[in-house]
Amino acid sequence: MSTSVLSDRSYTRREAVWAACNSLAAASEKPSVSKVRGYYKGGSDTDVQADIHAWYERLFSHHCAQAAGQGMPDEVAELMRQLWATATAAAQGHLAHEKSLLNQERAQLTQEHVQMVELVQEKQKHLEQVQGELAGQATSLAVSQERLQQALQMNDGLKAEQGVLVQRLEAMQQAIDERDRRHTEAMQLLSSQYQDSLANLNADHKSRLAEFEAAGVQNEQRYRGMERHMLQQIEEARAKSLHWEGEALSLRSRNQTEVDLVKRQLQNARSTIDASRGEINALKGQLTALNLQRDAMIKELALASVALSPALAVEEDGRQLDLLDAGGLEDGLKTTGNGDIGKIGQRETDPDGVGE
Repeated sequence: MSTSVLSDRSYTRREAVWAACNSLAAASEKPSVSKVRGYYKGGSDTDVQADIHAWYERLFSHHCAQAAGQGMPDEVAELMRQLWATATAAAQGHLAHEKSLLNQERAQLTQEHVQMVELVQEKQKHLEQVQGELAGQATSLAVSQERLQQALQMNDGLKAEQGVLVQRLEAMQQAIDERDRRHTEAMQLLSSQYQDSLANLNADHKSRLAEFEAAGVQNEQRYRGMERHMLQQIEEARAKSLHWEGEALSLRSRNQTEVDLVKRQLQNARSTIDASRGEINALKGQLTALNLQRDAMIKELALASVALSPALAVEEDGRQLDLLDAGGLEDGLKTTGNGDIGKIGQRETDPDGVGE
C-alpha cells in the first residue's frame, strides 16, 4: 500500500495522506505525522496534520451515519456528537500546539539557515580573499624567480669578466717582471762597465804614480790641493749617487704601492662583484690609468739610471791625476765604486729589501 501511495502521482496530497491513514488503520496503528511520512513525503508537517485531522472527521461521520442507519437512540447520538466535538476540540488544541512548536522550529531553522548562509558567504569572501592573496603571492614568486634568474645570468657574466680581468692583471705583472729584469740587467751592465773603467783608471794611476814619486816634495803642496779637489768631486759624485739611489728606491716603492693598490682593488672587486657592473668598469679605468702611470714611472726610472752613470764617472784629466796620492785615491774610488754602485745594483734587483 505504501508503495502505491508514493508512486501514484494521480493522488492529491490529502488523498495520499488519507490513503496512508487507511493503511495504518488496517495495520491497527494510529495515524500520526511521523507514521504517515513513511508512506508520503510531500507537503509540510502542518498540512499533513490537517489532512490527518480531516481523515478522523470523515471516519467519525461515516461511523455516525452507520449508527443512525441502525436506529441509534437520539440520546446516544447526541452523546456521540458531544464526544466527537470534545475530541475535535482536543485534537484542534493539540494541533494548534504542534503547529506552534512547528512554527518555532521553522523560525529556529530559518534563523539557523540565515546564519549558515551568512557564514557560508563570509567563508566564501574569506576564500576569495585567500585566493587573491595566493594569486598575488604566485605573481610575486614568479617575479622573484625571474629576478633570481637574471641575477644568476649577471653573476655568470661578471665571473667571466673577472677571469678576463685577472688574466690582464697577470699579464701586466709579467710585463712588470720582464721590465724589472731588463732594468736589472742594464744596471749590472752599467756596474760592469764602471768597474772596468775603474780598473783602467787604477792601472793608469799606478803607472803615473811612479812618475809622481820621482817629482818628490816639490809637487806635494800642489798634490794636496788637487787631492782635496778630487775628494770633493768624489763626495759630490757620492752624494749624487745616493740621491739617484733614493729616487730609484722611491720610484720602486711607489710602483710597488700602486701594484698593491691594484691588487686590493681587484680583491674589493671580487668581494663586491654581485653589486654592480659599473664598479668593474671603473676598476678597468683605474687599471688602465695605473698601467699608463707605471709605464711613465719605468721610463723615468730608466732615464734616472742613464743619468746616474755620468754622475759616478771619474774625470779622466791627466793633469789632475798626476797630482793624486796613490793610497787615498784608490781607497776613495773603491769606497765609491764597490760600495755605492754595489748597493744600487742590489736595491735595483731587490727593491723590497728581501735580500737584506
